[in-house]
Amino acid sequence: MKRSSTSSRIDNKTRPLKKHRKGGDKSHAGASPDATDSRERVVIEELSSARTLASSHLLAVAKLPLDVLSTRWSEGKNRPVDEDHIDKLRRSFINRGFGRLDQENYMKVTCSAEAVDAIKAHLRKRAHSAGDPVVSPGGGQTTSQKQSSEPLDFRAWAEVTDELAELLDGQHRLKAAHQALGAGNSSEKWWTCEIYNKGMKSWNAPGYALPYKVVYIITSL
Repeated sequence: MKRSSTSSRIDNKTRPLKKHRKGGDKSHAGASPDATDSRERVVIEELSSARTLASSHLLAVAKLPLDVLSTRWSEGKNRPVDEDHIDKLRRSFINRGFGRLDQENYMKVTCSAEAVDAIKAHLRKRAHSAGDPVVSPGGGQTTSQKQSSEPLDFRAWAEVTDELAELLDGQHRLKAAHQALGAGNSSEKWWTCEIYNKGMKSWNAPGYALPYKVVYIITSL
């Protein structure tokens, strides 16, 4: 998907796996085209492997209320907040829109699988009563949803669980969205998120559902 100028403002973060030195990498100056192509293939293969590893921990892609997204991590510390960047994003949201359904603007969060299972069960029950199922019995998306890549709607999250989703990536967008939306309709205060399995064990414990290596990969993609 081609990134627009708006998207580049919305998602302004360091991407370690794609970093390029200013003026090029002197260690590869004068490299042959074949050597350059070989390095590019290695990078593509590494990115593909990283995405595959991260996707194995993905629970859902869904709309989440802004109020259930937490910038405080249970382990570790989020990066410092840049108030100037927040203000630029706020003005961009007001003037150009939010782009919340654009995949490159998805926020990345973690929470327990139990919380996601609970909201999916809630959606199945509500949809069954209305005769219009939106979540399959297995807890995933229906065939029509997979074809349309439509995110699930988890805006009823707070009705089901008091667990907050920890924001791995997007804290500036979150704060800017709060400011841009103000005290308006609460149903409009949401963002599309990739929800990853946090698990219930310590970050350093063997078998933790989302190892730090995967957190690094997720925030680098």
